Amino acid sequence: MATKTPTWVPKRYRDHWQRPWTARARRSPGFRRLLARHKHLSPHYTYGEAASKDGVPIPARMRARARNHAFKMEVLRHELGDGPLPVLSWYRSPARNRAVGGAAESRHMKADACDIDVAVVRKHPRFDQIADRIFREGGVGSYPGGNRHVDSRGTRARWTSFTPGR
Repeated sequence: MATKTPTWVPKRYRDHWQRPWTARARRSPGFRRLLARHKHLSPHYTYGEAASKDGVPIPARMRARARNHAFKMEVLRHELGDGPLPVLSWYRSPARNRAVGGAAESRHMKADACDIDVAVVRKHPRFDQIADRIFREGGVGSYPGGNRHVDSRGTRARWTSFTPGR
């Protein structure tokens, strides 16, 4: 269940806030507009959390993609027990992507990808299986240190390591 519903959420959207993993919440145009007005991609993910680590916000043209990814993250969060599911990295500005040695066509630069700490993965033994099902039409990857990458690219992609700059 989501955290306490903020007072700015009207009664008609409270169920969406409390159950953001549902298709009803994800598909509600009014709920999505409300979230955007309050700088949320979804109940548990804000624009600020998803911004590039160098302070660059998600470009306006990518916000719908980031929001759709956030709702998939809500499904993952729910299926892992509704506890916190923090992300290490979401959107990356091109400069930030170069600085971290990210792939030249990184999904992070399209705002529909995030990385999750290996500690979260270790806490949930079925993490990979659940993520693979939720992001079955996206990308799921494992970095050399064990952190996980999930994205909503729309085509199935799996990998177990990465080569900087590619």
